[in-house]
Amino acid sequence: MKQSPSLKKMFVTALLAALAYVLNTVVVFPAMAPFQHFVNVLTVYPLGLLTILLTKKTSLIDKLKSKMNA
Repeated sequence: MKQSPSLKKMFVTALLAALAYVLNTVVVFPAMAPFQHFVNVLTVYPLGLLTILLTKKTSLIDKLKSKMNA
């Protein structure tokens, strides 16, 4: 069974959320979640950057540039 990219993204997101939860229980600072921020930074690459690079949609910046040149 072939999985859709969005299902894979949801699976990776769930794994990273679980990892952040487990790591936050190991290191406890009052009113801080250092591992949550670390996992958020790690998540940008596989879920955010690759999505942007793999989709062939024009970005907002390209649209604004084309409107300014027209």
